[in-house]
Amino acid sequence: MRKDENDEDGTPDVSGIVDALRPLCEEIARLNAQARELGLFVNDRPLLECPHCRLVEDVTVEGFLIVYAATDYDMDATPVTPASDTGRHFADLSEGQFLCPACGTVFTPPEEDEPEWWSDDADRRPK
Repeated sequence: MRKDENDEDGTPDVSGIVDALRPLCEEIARLNAQARELGLFVNDRPLLECPHCRLVEDVTVEGFLIVYAATDYDMDATPVTPASDTGRHFADLSEGQFLCPACGTVFTPPEEDEPEWWSDDADRRPK
């Protein structure tokens, strides 16, 4: 940024950048809403699993959000396909709580953990 693009206090004037990004952000929000309506997972939250009945969400290679009973599958031997989908979806209640469509359990999913390779041990962090 050139010196003449700074505010009087010396901080960069980013109002032009914000104005330029606003329509792009609005378009991304519109496309995410459209993708959700089509049944695609837009990665705006973790995938859910009911802690009571083990109904779980997954994403197909095409990006479709599916829900199936994990107890029906040997996860190492049985591929999960769109045909596995129950057609049910977890209801987003508010404040991070979800309602299981199978058993009615209301739950808050656990926070997403950092990747296993990430730790306080600086020697293990990627360079």
